[in-house]
Amino acid sequence: VLIIAKDLVVQAGRTNYKGLHYDVEERLKSRADVLGFQNVFGNPANECVLHTVIKRECSAARNKLRILLLDSTGKSRMTLEELTWTALSKYKRGGVGSGSKAEYQLHFAYLVWDM
Repeated sequence: VLIIAKDLVVQAGRTNYKGLHYDVEERLKSRADVLGFQNVFGNPANECVLHTVIKRECSAARNKLRILLLDSTGKSRMTLEELTWTALSKYKRGGVGSGSKAEYQLHFAYLVWDM
């Protein structure tokens, strides 16, 4: 759950962070067989427990990203490229990779500027 939450929180172009848990739950539901959640969905008690865990993990992922963004402008200043590399290596599933780094740099520049 945390891996998917971290992957979605740094998604380029994401503007809605409060509804992150809905996106994580949707991703888990659509890939329930592959991820091993086939016994969870369809059982109301298990779904309630999973929903609680999803909300907590999404909140943690949002807070960690917020702290990273604040620290990048505070006493441990980072360039935009360093911030992008650090955030993607910590949060993006599969790591930094080589494609579309400019999208993420623009996204993080907007997030830091909007704070």
